Amino acid sequence: EAHESGKINTTAWEPGTVHEVVWRRYRQDINESRMDVLVELYIGHRKNHPTMTAMMETVAAALKDVTGVKVCRINTAQNFVPPFFDREKYSDKSEFYYVPPGGFGKVIKYPGSNPTQKKLLKFFRKHSTVEWSSKEVLEVAKDVGEEKVARAKVEEDDQKRSKEQRQEMVQEMLQKLKAEKGLVDVGEVMGVKGKLDPEAEKAAAEEKAKKEKKKKGKKSKRNAKKTSTTAASTMGPAPPDTSKADAEKRKLEARAAKQKAKKEKRAAEKKAKAKVL
Repeated sequence: EAHESGKINTTAWEPGTVHEVVWRRYRQDINESRMDVLVELYIGHRKNHPTMTAMMETVAAALKDVTGVKVCRINTAQNFVPPFFDREKYSDKSEFYYVPPGGFGKVIKYPGSNPTQKKLLKFFRKHSTVEWSSKEVLEVAKDVGEEKVARAKVEEDDQKRSKEQRQEMVQEMLQKLKAEKGLVDVGEVMGVKGKLDPEAEKAAAEEKAKKEKKKKGKKSKRNAKKTSTTAASTMGPAPPDTSKADAEKRKLEARAAKQKAKKEKRAAEKKAKAKVL
């Protein structure tokens, strides 16, 4: 694997720029430079390539007037990576390292997961053998970075729109072909289903699962209702509600008792009056 190397860059490196290093020139461009080196290991097809490129260009531009430092990057998809970088072979992450002058000493990896130009400059300054004013360098980085990052984001948005448009065109072509030829699923036949737009495929799968769950819920309710009806028919007709009849009966009995009491009272009064006479 030690022979894997990208095409040699014939353009001479200049301070304030990022030096694209290939394996065949690693010793000459990094070790023999006798400089403190900030190295980025990356893959060219990363998702946010324009933004990450702009960030490293900003770091290099901010260090243009600092003597004895250098900013480099290595495309790991095209070049052998020395084991002392301790990088996974097929990693798609962008990782940053400090390499001491001449390659003597320990290579130090940037510990963070979300690097910014400010964080990288502070990391480089912390381990560098060269003295420079962090305040001045960070001010330059801020001034230069705003424009570079803004342009990079516009480029990423354009790339995203272009990709979406291409996906839509392919989908339309597949649907048209499917309608004309009566194919079961052109996407599956051509092996592109699920690769054109993973997010759309995921959303469709979630929607399908939701519908299945809803369908099962309705079926369970119907079965529960059917079971309840069957149980009721097995037990026979429900007994009539006698509570209302009982209340009416009690009411009539109370009225009859009241009338009887009145009648007995009148009879007693009449009897007592007769005795007096």
